[in-house]
Amino acid sequence: MSDEPGQRDAPKVRASDAEREATVERLREATAEGRLTFGELTERTGAAYTATTRGELVPITARPARGLECSGGPGAAGRRAGP
Repeated sequence: MSDEPGQRDAPKVRASDAEREATVERLREATAEGRLTFGELTERTGAAYTATTRGELVPITARPARGLECSGGPGAAGRRAGP
């Protein structure tokens, strides 16, 4: 277990504009891939832009919504290909 101050305090560090934009870009990509609805994108984008810390950004992309994971995540294989 690591108790280094940088690791332990990372979620408390203020999020930068670039980190917020990167989070929003991941959400846009998930929407384009059909893993988020437009409503989910809107809700999560608002949360990303109002996040103050890095820790607040994590759950925005970590919570599943029809299989939202990191690109190529395990949810991608189980999705239906079409209507």
